[in-house]
Amino acid sequence: MSDRTRNGSAADRVTTYSIRAHDGYELSVRAWKPERTLTTVVFLHGLISHARWLDPLTSRLAHRGIESICPDRRGSGANHTGRGDLPDSETLLRDLRAVLDNSCRNQPVHLAGFCWGANQAVHYLAQHSAPVTSLILLAPGIFPSPVLKDRPMPVGEAPEPTLPPVTPIEYFTSGPAYHETVLPDRLRLRAVSPRFNKVVQEINTLVGVKFARLTVPTLVVLATRDRLTDNATTERAFARLRAQPKQLVRITAEHAIQFDAPAESARHIHDWITSFH
Repeated sequence: MSDRTRNGSAADRVTTYSIRAHDGYELSVRAWKPERTLTTVVFLHGLISHARWLDPLTSRLAHRGIESICPDRRGSGANHTGRGDLPDSETLLRDLRAVLDNSCRNQPVHLAGFCWGANQAVHYLAQHSAPVTSLILLAPGIFPSPVLKDRPMPVGEAPEPTLPPVTPIEYFTSGPAYHETVLPDRLRLRAVSPRFNKVVQEINTLVGVKFARLTVPTLVVLATRDRLTDNATTERAFARLRAQPKQLVRITAEHAIQFDAPAESARHIHDWITSFH
């Protein structure tokens, strides 16, 4: 395991390291470590993004005493092996288990998913018993807007990244972060394989039903100007959710709430998490 820590105050420490998956794949992990940790959140990023996109949010959580850990999904972000590809859904779930096992340190953690990372988190919790205190879903992709539902998503067995990602980058945010972070980002996925799309579709299958059956305490944060999430359908599903406690908050932002409203998002997450500790 390798460690590199950014210079700065203790509350600003950002560490990157690797976790070896079950098949030997080295998963790049980014961690934001406060001087004194109240609890830990494991974040899952979206389809084309990576851990660094969470910096504006997780750095604020660190100042509030919350450690955040975000693995770059296999083939994404700083993981260059198998770029833009996923072998199968079970491998993705086993990768997450390895991260949770490494992060828990015999204590429960909170699991958070942004965008499609929410789908991954729900799929995982529907199949695995995990020491997770609560689930946090940020602009979740569980119920996509017509912008996404109507876009073609070719699937197949080929592992070569030859297809454009289904998620249009211009719908994440229209603020400065789009031009300064999203558009020029060299680490975001610019091509995916037919096999990648197949795994995504497999995890998306009945994800709304899986969400409805969860009983883990759940916080949902919606962006009111989100063009990628169907907020109305998400709210109706949340109303039927059996989980207790549960909370839904709305933030004035586009889909990428970590760019548009990081301070407000951090405050809601902090207040939710500290209610358990």
